[in-house]
Amino acid sequence: MALAALIVSIFALLAAGASAYYGRQQAAAAKAAADSAAVSAEAAAETARLDKDRRHEERTPKVSPGELQSHNGGAWHVLHFRLQESPPLARIEAEIVDSRGFYFRSGMNGTSPQGRPLAAFYLPTFDSSPDRDQLTTGDAVYWVIDLDEERGTKLHIRLTCIAPDGDQWTIHREISVPPRARIIA
Repeated sequence: MALAALIVSIFALLAAGASAYYGRQQAAAAKAAADSAAVSAEAAAETARLDKDRRHEERTPKVSPGELQSHNGGAWHVLHFRLQESPPLARIEAEIVDSRGFYFRSGMNGTSPQGRPLAAFYLPTFDSSPDRDQLTTGDAVYWVIDLDEERGTKLHIRLTCIAPDGDQWTIHREISVPPRARIIA
């Protein structure tokens, strides 16, 4: 009887060892599966981010190079852009990056009422009925610009185009400014 109990104990010990080994193998397999799932989730998130970035890039507004137009014999100037291809935009913000003698005219639509503003914004309602809430392909955006006598020859502008859903694109433009004509008597 003692021999039978010893044999049963040995088999039970072998079964417990096999069970422990099998349990470790299952734990290792589960950890490997979890690691693989984490890598797959990370790859899926990266793919989604890249796809979102690609879609964002594809929607980037195409804006004309820009032009500084002189009016009234050079008494005032208008910075002018046209949306050549664009998703609907809620507004466009402009910033003169390096003023060097260029300023948005204060008190005009989209500029502060005092000082020499370097930032301005443009809304669709500035040229249209008050119920128009989007800028689209073909629309012109413009601001009156003041120029100092001493100024640079390049006007550096940063445009931020903002969609109704909050999506944003930043576009940089450099506009050549002809020197002021001198009158020779």
